[in-house]
Amino acid sequence: MRPRHSAHRAALLLAGLAAVSVVVAAAAEHLAWPVAPAFPWAHSGSYSYVAGRSGEAVAHGAQVVAWGSSALAVVLSLAAAVAGVVASIARRTDGAARS
Repeated sequence: MRPRHSAHRAALLLAGLAAVSVVVAAAAEHLAWPVAPAFPWAHSGSYSYVAGRSGEAVAHGAQVVAWGSSALAVVLSLAAAVAGVVASIARRTDGAARS
C-alpha cells in the first residue's frame, strides 16, 4: 500500500527544486552580467564591460550555468504541474473508491 500523499509531496518537492534552480540561474546571471549576460534583454542592452581572459571565462561559464538552470527550472515546473494533476486525480479516485 502506498502512502496517501506521496504524489502531493512529489509535486511540492519538484516545485521546491524548480525554485532553487531559478535562484541558481539568477545568481549565475548576476555573475555573468558585466561581460556576457545570459539574458541580455533583462539589462536593457547595457553590458559593455571590458574584462581580461579570466573574467571572460568566468562570465561564459556563468552564462552556461544560467541557461542550464533556467532550462532545468522549466522542466521541473512542468513536472511539478503534472505531479500536482496526478495527485489531484488520485485523491478524487481514492475518495470515490472508498465510498
